[in-house]
Amino acid sequence: MSRTCLAINIGASSGRHILGALESGKLILKEIHRFPHKNKSAARFLMIPDYLNFLLCGKAVCEYTNASSTQIVCAATHDWDSELIAMTSFTREIFPDISAPGTVLGEYNGIKVLTVASHDTGSAFMAVPARDENAVHISSGTWSLLGVVNSEPNFSDCSFTNEGGYGNTYCYLNNLSGLYPLQKLREETGLTFAGLEAQARRGRTCDAYKIYDNPSNE
Repeated sequence: MSRTCLAINIGASSGRHILGALESGKLILKEIHRFPHKNKSAARFLMIPDYLNFLLCGKAVCEYTNASSTQIVCAATHDWDSELIAMTSFTREIFPDISAPGTVLGEYNGIKVLTVASHDTGSAFMAVPARDENAVHISSGTWSLLGVVNSEPNFSDCSFTNEGGYGNTYCYLNNLSGLYPLQKLREETGLTFAGLEAQARRGRTCDAYKIYDNPSNE
């Protein structure tokens, strides 16, 4: 029961699905615990786009849309959730300020260095030529992400997630399998995409292959 309540509370704070588990009383989040042996010695937390900006201009900040994918950014405040961080093996001190996409950080050889919507979903949803605020978006690749852009987070359905969007918006979406099963089917059959399409149009079935419906479960 405590695990269920914990997941609900975290989801309501971060606005995202919880991809992690409790281990020895600590919250282990898959997004930021990929290198556990480095956790205690880390002096600064930067995601890859943020680190590239740091190398260019020396300013250490975390861009909002990508930071929201860590699951420890409060959806209501757009800032790090100190209570959630305290439940992990990290300290609050290593997390720099969160910066909105479009912020000028500095210069590199006279060229301005700006933050962008560095989470791919944030950029993809921003680029959709939506005609009105009720438009439904889909970004399809390994995953297919189907949803809408909201001005406020929505916690009513735990099967949907609120990812940070451009302009203080929220990409309210659901993760679908996308093209990953097709990629794995091509890999295992040796057929080209055109060959797979031809068999599908003829209604032919392939031999039995392992079902890949989730890239995270391979």
